[in-house]
Amino acid sequence: MMKLAWGTVALAALIVAAVPVEAGHRRGHGSSCSVGVGGCGAAYDGGCGMTVSYTDQVVTTYQTVQKTRTVERQVSRLVTKTVEEPYTYTVHEAQTTKQDRTDTVYVPQTKEVPYTYNVMVPVTTPEKRQVTTYVPQTKEVPYSYTVSVPYTVQEPRTVTTYQCVPEPVTCQVPVSHMVSTQVCDPCTGCMKTVCQRVCEMQTVTKTVMRSVPVTSTVTVNVCRYKTETRQGTRTVSEMVPKTSEVTVNVCRYENQTREAKRLVCEMVPQQRKYTIDVVTYKPVEKQGKRLKYVTDTVTEKVPVTECYTETVPVQTTVKVPCYTAAASVVSGCGVPASGCGAPACCR
Repeated sequence: MMKLAWGTVALAALIVAAVPVEAGHRRGHGSSCSVGVGGCGAAYDGGCGMTVSYTDQVVTTYQTVQKTRTVERQVSRLVTKTVEEPYTYTVHEAQTTKQDRTDTVYVPQTKEVPYTYNVMVPVTTPEKRQVTTYVPQTKEVPYSYTVSVPYTVQEPRTVTTYQCVPEPVTCQVPVSHMVSTQVCDPCTGCMKTVCQRVCEMQTVTKTVMRSVPVTSTVTVNVCRYKTETRQGTRTVSEMVPKTSEVTVNVCRYENQTREAKRLVCEMVPQQRKYTIDVVTYKPVEKQGKRLKYVTDTVTEKVPVTECYTETVPVQTTVKVPCYTAAASVVSGCGVPASGCGAPACCR
């Protein structure tokens, strides 16, 4: 960054140093060389007989560039490894011994046993009962009913009808047409003819049909109803009770005691002897090895890509003014025009 700043300052100093020289020449020519032009007879070549030309000059500047590089960094990581270690454990070993046992078992035995049970026996007996039945009977009954009888009456009514009557109406309608106009082209500055659409309002007359109500009286037939009472007969059915004597069978249940035999199963105890294997467990200590996971910290170098900035010189071509003496000699001064400082009249 310091190199870039010093390069920028050097380039600015070069340009600033060149500008005052040219300005001084122009000021000297304006103050005294204006007299020299008229009195000394020297031609003006851009400032007191000096010719200015610009040449290309290569200037070195500096700029910052971002780059990447691979560096090695020290990284710590955990490494797990397996280690065998001895340990003591206890197991229970089984031992079998013979033992005599005596127990009681129950053996099922069946036998017949008499028992008494009760049953309900149905007994049917005929009995006389009084039964009432209903018999339908029909008869004619007079009755009165009301009916509505229609009749027609003529009545006057007022009716409104609508008739279409033409009516002229004046209104404004938009009319569009094309008009040629002269416009100036902003790019070329030439006049050209273009067509533009112009919308104007024109007055037109159109005929509109309007509905006009017309009232008239007409005679219409109106249907009305009047109520009349009439006589008639209808058949009515009635249920008449009738009593009669009938014989029906009535079922009743009697309780009777009966005897029977059934099988009964009994469990009879019996003694038996037998030998069984009895298993006992005895604790025994044993030695063994087991795997154990151990974690260690390992430090190693790992390549890592990082970003950094670097100041790089850049070659730039700039325009630099160059002053040369004119070929002509300033008349009246007696000295060739080699700059503002050479002739006395040009100071």
